[in-house]
Amino acid sequence: MSGVNPEVVELGDLTDLDDKWRLRFQFFHEHGWQGLLKPNRAYQEALKALSYRQRNILTFNGFAFFFGVFYMMHLGMWRKAVTLFVVGVALGAVSLLLDLPNPLDVGLTFGLCGYIATRANTLYYEFRVLGRHTWGL
Repeated sequence: MSGVNPEVVELGDLTDLDDKWRLRFQFFHEHGWQGLLKPNRAYQEALKALSYRQRNILTFNGFAFFFGVFYMMHLGMWRKAVTLFVVGVALGAVSLLLDLPNPLDVGLTFGLCGYIATRANTLYYEFRVLGRHTWGL
């Protein structure tokens, strides 16, 4: 959970957000969120209790998958958008320099898109509720 106790942070006024974002933010506020390397047990147990559709809403963001950098900028996370752009360009440059086969290149691209799609909701929660305006993805 990145060392932040959700009980300490006020959720604040979320009336300008649609229902999906309010659902996501409320869930993250109550149960924490999935860490990158260290699983959060409370998050995992609460997630298992939900339906497939609800789990998908919480853990995957289709707009972030398809529109990546532009979606991050739309949400106001321009630092993360710049970082994502640089990572994408670096990944493309390495792919060209190493002359990777097309399936591997496409796999790396989809991997980056998938990573952003699964992290976008928690990144926006950190940005909007916790006030973290960092460069990290």
